[in-house]
Amino acid sequence: MNKQMLKEGIDQLPYSLKSTQEWFASIITNRLGENDTIQTYSPHGILIAEEAAEYINPSPHLRPHQRIQIYNQQYWWRLLNTLHVNFPLVTRLFGYQAFNEEIGSPYLSAYPPNHWSLNGLGEHLPKWISDSYQKPDQSLIYNAASLDWAFTASFIAPQQAPLNLSHLIQGNPESLMSYTFYLQPHIHLFTWEYDLLSFRGSFLQQEVNYWVDNSFPDLPKGKTYWFVLYRNTKNNIAWREITQSEYLLLEQFKQGTSITDACEYLEQQDMDIYEEAATHLQKWLQDWTHAGWLTLGKI
Repeated sequence: MNKQMLKEGIDQLPYSLKSTQEWFASIITNRLGENDTIQTYSPHGILIAEEAAEYINPSPHLRPHQRIQIYNQQYWWRLLNTLHVNFPLVTRLFGYQAFNEEIGSPYLSAYPPNHWSLNGLGEHLPKWISDSYQKPDQSLIYNAASLDWAFTASFIAPQQAPLNLSHLIQGNPESLMSYTFYLQPHIHLFTWEYDLLSFRGSFLQQEVNYWVDNSFPDLPKGKTYWFVLYRNTKNNIAWREITQSEYLLLEQFKQGTSITDACEYLEQQDMDIYEEAATHLQKWLQDWTHAGWLTLGKI
């Protein structure tokens, strides 16, 4: 059945069935009310107890609006729980209730799921925080969400064919300088004025509710940090602190660059950065290639 036939089939559905489906979707995606119960009024401004009775029959033990409440709750609890799992640091910074109220529910209202898989549910959370969360701690919450999401994104990212230097230089070693190389899609680069990875690690040693009544761990600061986060050959997420020079070079390959262009970029940097990169460039390229970080492909 092609798309046109399917559309025509849907258009010919009995109005009562189609309208019931549309109503059902509008109710279950409506945010939960006080104490995680269904809202008193439907999105159409009608008492839910009255409106639900027009679409649903009562059961021996539940009234119509109580029956639809079960689906309303399960919809939100499932999505919020997914965010809790994928954003463990942000969830611990708030606690379950405050996270749901200040972050999870308003985010899901702005970016409802549009795919059968929930893996990408939190993809836009950092952007939503940047656009809509306007509190003094916005910068920390944004960075925490970006880091949390990087763990998920890195785990599910595709793997491009890793670079094979020996194959590329066969016949003409100088040609290696002109190829455009990219980083694997699972690699993420971060720079902060504090060590957010250690901070996150300390938080994850305790469950969410522990941090509601206890002091937060110390946030290491006092210098600029540069990190690379990646998926290793055993499909585990790993990270390490790197120097500014290595960070800047990896950033160039993240965008896609040749070794020639990367060297020209280095010549434009501060002398300390240039000298360190010039000294370590060959070793870095060997290490990145051995780890499978570089590829000719681009997603």
